[in-house]
Amino acid sequence: MTIKKYGFGTVAARLPQYTAGTLALTAFTAVAFSQTPPHHSPTAAAGRAIAQKFCAACHLTPDGPAKPVTVGIPSLSALANKPEQTPETITLRLISPPHPMPDMQLTRDEIADIIAYLATLRTAPAAPPWRLPSEGETPKFPQKT
Repeated sequence: MTIKKYGFGTVAARLPQYTAGTLALTAFTAVAFSQTPPHHSPTAAAGRAIAQKFCAACHLTPDGPAKPVTVGIPSLSALANKPEQTPETITLRLISPPHPMPDMQLTRDEIADIIAYLATLRTAPAAPPWRLPSEGETPKFPQKT
């Protein structure tokens, strides 16, 4: 078969190469996107590290150094022990923080870690314990209104 520089002959001669390349790319893409990411198991230790990095600048932390704070900014323990506080409300505040709280651009996994840490601080008898997502269960996130 003669391959012409231009025209149908060039395309016809290279069609098997194009087809093989397209099939390989399609198979790779299907495998790459069909795999689900591994489930993240939130840990209080990781949440504590994130809270020390992002939250301790404004909020008092139980294991942080004593420092002056702005009036009206509650400690992390106070936030965790509000009876009406839930993991969902904390998630919403971290996703869309109220003014003047900065948007820290936290991932869902980091937010889950912070919630696991705050759950360890929830010790007030008036505050019912939180039900945290179990292994394999994805956390529920608030819907935008």
